[in-house]
Amino acid sequence: MASIIRPPHGGTDCPEPSELFDVTLEQDGDTVTVIARGEIDLYTAPLLSSALREAIDGSVELVVVDLTDVSFMASSGLAALLAGLERARRLRCELLLAGGGRAVQRPLQAAGLDGHFEQFPSAAEARRHGSRCVLPVIRARTAPSPGTP
Repeated sequence: MASIIRPPHGGTDCPEPSELFDVTLEQDGDTVTVIARGEIDLYTAPLLSSALREAIDGSVELVVVDLTDVSFMASSGLAALLAGLERARRLRCELLLAGGGRAVQRPLQAAGLDGHFEQFPSAAEARRHGSRCVLPVIRARTAPSPGTP
């Protein structure tokens, strides 16, 4: 018999996800910055996944995930980032990681995922790099039909 296990809500022993983790999206043209703050674990990773889906599905060319203020990253957070990267590639969107100290780097390295992501010291540097990689849109012009002025 299968059962669904959900984390308990409320109480002094189990804070709400919003007390552990916060994520915001900031859009500037064809770039969305996903700013994550706090602990990313089994309990809060779905919030990150949701934010990444929203950012990537917004028809943007670049998504920068700012992990500067992340204090803990569990394997579920890594899975959310990896799923976001795969989704971005399918939709021809570039996803870059920014910031992320020891709390982010150690799990990425331990899982062998650090080579899968382009990483930058800051969101500003990631945005600068990403804007150079975006290919210009090429618009085709058709020749007028014969006899058309």
